[in-house]
Amino acid sequence: MTLTKPIVLILGATGKTGSHLVNLLEPDFDRLELRIAIRKPKQADQFSKRGISHCAS
Repeated sequence: MTLTKPIVLILGATGKTGSHLVNLLEPDFDRLELRIAIRKPKQADQFSKRGISHCAS
């Protein structure tokens, strides 16, 4: 049986609450797959450098 990591999607990852949540969950990368949604594609670089998948609207 293959176990997959749970996927966690954080909406508004550049906002006050969303960015705090990203920082809290980042140490758990070995147990979960963290993905974020942001409105401004220019802000995606800060997350890509940390290995976080993103989608921009």
